[in-house]
Amino acid sequence: MPSSVSISLVILVWTTTVITHVGGANTSTVAKSQSSSLHQEAEALNRTEWWWWRQYEESTSSPCKWGGIVCNDGGSVTKINLDSTSTIWHENAQLRDFNFSSFPNLVRFKLAGMRLSGSIPPEIGSVSKLTHLNLSGNFLSGELPLSLAKLTQLVVLDISFNQMRGPIPIQLGNLRSLVELYLGENYFSGTIPSTLGLLTCLTHLDLHSNKINGTIPSEIYNLKNLKALRLDKNNLFGPISSKIRNLTNLTLLSLFSNKINSPIPLEIGEMRELRHLDLHDSGLTGSIPSTLGLLTCLTHLDLHSNQISGTIPSGIYNLKNLMKPDRKKNCSHFGN
Repeated sequence: MPSSVSISLVILVWTTTVITHVGGANTSTVAKSQSSSLHQEAEALNRTEWWWWRQYEESTSSPCKWGGIVCNDGGSVTKINLDSTSTIWHENAQLRDFNFSSFPNLVRFKLAGMRLSGSIPPEIGSVSKLTHLNLSGNFLSGELPLSLAKLTQLVVLDISFNQMRGPIPIQLGNLRSLVELYLGENYFSGTIPSTLGLLTCLTHLDLHSNKINGTIPSEIYNLKNLKALRLDKNNLFGPISSKIRNLTNLTLLSLFSNKINSPIPLEIGEMRELRHLDLHDSGLTGSIPSTLGLLTCLTHLDLHSNQISGTIPSGIYNLKNLMKPDRKKNCSHFGN
């Protein structure tokens, strides 16, 4: 009759063999899955034909060695960084040629100044790990896809200097991690969505040179981390709210070429970090508030082409950092 020791030894050997077999099978499955994912990424990049010079290389060349591409230690693409200085670009590139769903680890996607045309495909919302998206300086058209609101880890969104149209989606208010938002130099219309006031991490908000109308939503004045606010060259109207005093970290405020048609609020004098203030050609009325003399950090002040009356407050002349106007540098303009 076999001893208990022998039986235990047999069971131990059998268990070890099974575990080793299962563990090896799992490892093999994971390895195959990773290999398949990397192959999928390489195929997706090849199909774009953006890297036209690839036709002269072996098809097995790793995308991690291609210009503008960065991979993680596992060989998966994490960054695609191309701009107008890149020499590897295909002239007829469109975003629809890029299979966003093939890049689960992509965190940075920059195609700036690359002459991209066409629309931004809704599939862009599938890149859930994306933190930086820069499509500036192209010829992109159409409306912003609502799927952008799915990119909840976005820190920087730059679609400036394109030909985008339509309203700014209220769904952008879902991007609570957003620090910088640049939508300037497009053809966006409608009003500024009040939901942008939910982006409490925002330091830079740039909507300049669009066709935006209406008033500045009061929620915008709750963005206490804001350092730069550019709303110039739109069709905004109505008064500048006294709540602007809440933007105590603001260093740049540019509202020129709008239809404000109201006085400069006294409360601007409480924004002590302000360095650049441009309100020219905005239909401003009334007099220049003496509180502007409290903005000791101010280097640029432009109030020209308004309906301002009265005299220049003496405190303005005490702003030692203010650049003096001359024939070449019109940095300090007053009155009509």
